[in-house]
Amino acid sequence: MKQWLSLLCVMAMAISLAACGPANGRGSGSPAPSASTVSEQESEMSGVSGETEPPVAEPAEGAHILVAYFSWADNAILADTVFLGYPNWWYGVPMALLSFLEQNDLSEKDELGFGGDESMENRQTARQIQVQFDGGTVVYELNGSAAADSLLAQLPLTLAVEDYSTNEKIFYPPQALDTTDAPLAEGGAGTLAYYAPWGDVVLFYDRFGANASLYELGQAVSGADRIGQMSGTITVEPAE
Repeated sequence: MKQWLSLLCVMAMAISLAACGPANGRGSGSPAPSASTVSEQESEMSGVSGETEPPVAEPAEGAHILVAYFSWADNAILADTVFLGYPNWWYGVPMALLSFLEQNDLSEKDELGFGGDESMENRQTARQIQVQFDGGTVVYELNGSAAADSLLAQLPLTLAVEDYSTNEKIFYPPQALDTTDAPLAEGGAGTLAYYAPWGDVVLFYDRFGANASLYELGQAVSGADRIGQMSGTITVEPAE
């Protein structure tokens, strides 16, 4: 009996040792994967092809490029190329960008525009009007609304400017402006607007309240501090 028990124990130990053998033994069908094979499999699982990305082109030696997007740096004048852009759902060039153009001389720079169909230079000048009076000039950047187009189509105009309240000057264009889909006026000093019930163009030089019939035409980009000084006869015409 003891001999049979000993034989059974030996057989059990042999079976246990076979079960604990190497993974590439019988039943695996293939040798154990190498380190390189494991690395390739991990790369495939992570979505990485293993190929190196193409090198990024470096700018030419000595070249400086500045991208201004609602922001600008102190080294703007050092830049050789300036990229200017803004969201194309805006009615016109945003004030941050207009301020950048006004405060920096880019005449000797390569100026590249994006975000619209026209170049930045053409877009900037084509939508600007100036109001001249005895004492100065105020330049406005018009938005892309039909109301602004209606005003632009009537220029040049020479007419009287009037005081109204304590925060605005007004004048009456010969024809009413088309307010279809025009944005409501919001903001403060420097806003050019149109009050549909009275048919007058409003030049604000201080804060004002919102009104459902007051539509924005544009913003002053130069001479905003002189709006309050307007009096007598003014000339409204496209900016040069």
